[in-house]
Parts: sequence; C-alpha cells; structure tokens
Amino acid sequence: MPFLDKQELLAKINDALNDVRPHLAVDGGNVELVDITEDWIVQIKWLGACQNCSMSIMTLRAGVEQAIKGRIPGSERRGSRLIYIEVTRQALTELIFERRSYLCVGLDAEISKLPPHLLRCEDPVLEFNKQIIDATRDLCVAYKPNLAFYEALGAQGWQTLEKTRAYIGHSHFTIADAKRGDIGNTSGLYAKAFFETLDFDAVTVAPYMGSDSVLPFLAYPGKWVILLALTSNKGSGDFQFAPQEDGQPLFIKVIEKACAWAPPEQLMFVVGATHPDAFAAVRRAAPSNFLLVPGVGAQGGDLESLSRSGLNADCGMLVNASLSILYAGNGEDFAEKARQEALAIQQQMDKLLDLCQFSTS
Repeated sequence: MPFLDKQELLAKINDALNDVRPHLAVDGGNVELVDITEDWIVQIKWLGACQNCSMSIMTLRAGVEQAIKGRIPGSERRGSRLIYIEVTRQALTELIFERRSYLCVGLDAEISKLPPHLLRCEDPVLEFNKQIIDATRDLCVAYKPNLAFYEALGAQGWQTLEKTRAYIGHSHFTIADAKRGDIGNTSGLYAKAFFETLDFDAVTVAPYMGSDSVLPFLAYPGKWVILLALTSNKGSGDFQFAPQEDGQPLFIKVIEKACAWAPPEQLMFVVGATHPDAFAAVRRAAPSNFLLVPGVGAQGGDLESLSRSGLNADCGMLVNASLSILYAGNGEDFAEKARQEALAIQQQMDKLLDLCQFSTS
C-alpha cells in the first residue's frame, strides 16, 4: 500500500536494487542507496564500471526506476524526483482500518495563536506544524493545510508549506485545502502546482464555474478532487440550500452532476458537520464517495451523529479537526495537549468504525 514510512520505503528500494545488481555486476558495476531526502528524492550512487559510463547513466537510472516501480506500485519520476504518488481508494480505506481512525488534522496555524516560546524559532509555523505532526501521526490518516494561512505569509509561507508537506512524508493522505476553480487552462496550472510541484494527494475545488473548471484536476491518475458541496460556515445557507426545479437543494444537484465527471475512486465531497440532517440526503446522492467533513470540535459538529448517517461500508469519511487539536494548549506542552485531544477523537472513531462492513481480506 502507498502509505510507507521512510524505513519501509528504504527497505523496498534496497530490495529493488538487489534485483538489478546481478545485471550490473556482469560489467563490474554496482549501485548503492545513499538516502531519501525530506522531499522524497531517492539518492543513489553508481559504483565500479557504472560511474564511468556517463552515456548510459540515463539508461541505468531508467532500469533502477523500473525495478523500484515493480516493488512499489504507484511510484513515479517527475523531473529528477522519484516520488510515491498513487493513493487508491483501497489503500486509503485500508489505512483507516489499520489505524482505526478517519481523523484528518487541519494544519491551520496562525502566528498570533502560537505558543509564545515558538516565536523565537527561525520558522515558528514550521516548528509548530512539525510538533503537531509528531504528536498525532499514529492517530490520524490525513493532514490538511489550509493554503490561506501560508499565502498570508508571502514567500516565507510557501516555503513553510513545502517543508511541511515534505515533513509529513508519504505515510498519510495529504490535502491542499485551496478551494481553487477557474477556467480550464488556469485550473490546469493550479492542478500542476498542487499535484506536481507540491505533491499533494488531493485538493479542494470550488464547483461554481462548472465541469471545465474541475476536469483539469481530474486529469491526474491517483490524485483526488474534493469538491465543495455543503460547507460548514453560516453563509452556506445563502446559496447551497436554494431549491432547484425538482425541489432538491443546490448542494444535492452539485453532487449529482459531479458524480458523472469522475468515479468515487477520485472524487470526494466536502460536507460540513454543522449540517447533520443533510447527511442522509448526501448519502443517497453519493453512496460510495468519500466525504471530507469539517466542523467537528470547535465548530460544534457531533462526531457520533454524523458518523451514524455518513459512514458507508468502507468508512467513506475523513473528519477534519483543526482548532480543537492545534490550540488545545498554549504552553510548552502544547503538542502533548494536542495529542490528548486527537486521541480522544481517535478512540471514539475506533468504536464507530464497527458500524462499517469493510474487509481487508
């Protein structure tokens, strides 16, 4: 499955190198794994005859990459990077049941709310994110940075976002909460930014401009679109509940229309936890799709009630919590406090997962 920690990935790559070493040894060559960097670039060193064959290095690298792909389905090279990119629905579901959690931690740090002692760090937001990630890794299955909190910091914020994404690694599902959506060529560049440059697994997308603003994001196999359907904010009532000709609210029409654009293996919907009465209708319109559910915790959404109406056979939900975890404490023990809050949510999710029928066999 595509959620591997660094040690597991190192072991699999070493296995792949062992597959090719006999072929290299015929000409007196060898290859050695040096390391995997923070941004998941695989570093290898050519030894013996290989290091003197500059004309064939590209051929040698292609052979090694092919061996790695055989050991790790879903790995891919873009430019000089060999990255592990494909996150299938099956893999995400298996991760949920393995960790007994469908918790997504929102990484929405504000400088003004950080513990004072972190302000002495060179990059306070990055240090905060790292400690939150370290404290919650085993309790959640996804992380979701909201882009606004990084864009507001200018160039430094983008660097922080890149470093945060690299620090998460590939052991979790990663969501760029960007809420983008524009004409086709612009959406295509947004998709490239989040899926190639930043290497996120998913991005939130606004559907208001229609299919040609969404389809460029769906052109990336193994990547996910998370479409805004029914949001958790108070203003969601301004448009999203507007009745259509058949009496259905607008958010249901959005879901029904979008389901024709992509299969459930690539398309999720945002459905706010502050609308628990809507989950039954959402599940009728999209019985198989995953739902990203914000609004639990600080916004008052009730995890048990929305899970009972929103879970499907293989879970089909990622429930996001941000403020309640990030700011559970404001002292030097803030990460421990965050872990306690995340643990309480995970323990509740552990019991609720028994409502599902998923089998890993």
